Amino acid sequence: MKIALLAGGIPGASGSAATAAALAGAFASAGHSVHVVTRAGPGGGGSHQVRGRVWVHRLQPVAADHGEARSTGSLAAMAAACVARLCRGPGLDVVECCDASIASVLLLARALGQVPVPV
Repeated sequence: MKIALLAGGIPGASGSAATAAALAGAFASAGHSVHVVTRAGPGGGGSHQVRGRVWVHRLQPVAADHGEARSTGSLAAMAAACVARLCRGPGLDVVECCDASIASVLLLARALGQVPVPV
């Protein structure tokens, strides 16, 4: 199965990022391909890494305007776009939102069409 896990937390921290990391490891150990879509760490830019059967997509949201704090809405939109690309590319069977706001779920539902999005 091809699975995407969305986590709004910063990688390496507790919370949704830690939950996504644990789930990714368990799913990969069971033979599934896993894409983790999360926020880049402080000071880090966006990146993509492959670790065995786990692809980690770290997204760096853009500041809204004039150095304002990076917005959750921006991250949600970038995550939806990343998952939509994965659906068109390798395809996905399911997307799990480990940390989902209403906006994230609505953006994903619109982007994914027929892919299940458990919350």
